[in-house]
Amino acid sequence: MKEVDKCWTTISEREMEVFFNTVDPYHRSRYKTVYDIKTTPQIYVLDKDKTILSKRLGAEQLPEVIDHIIQAQKEKTGG
Repeated sequence: MKEVDKCWTTISEREMEVFFNTVDPYHRSRYKTVYDIKTTPQIYVLDKDKTILSKRLGAEQLPEVIDHIIQAQKEKTGG
């Protein structure tokens, strides 16, 4: 699929490999049902153990959510 190849090329060119990027053109994984995804792309914030901390974020919400998560972690660890 040309669209999929172009997507992976763009991810590589923009050095976005640190993010989890997925594609399922034949809908075999059922991720839309499992993760309640109505549209794509969707932003999920995961911890180091890949537990979902926040989901269905708009890009404009991301900085505030990340700041909140960092503050909560600091409070949790006493730092």
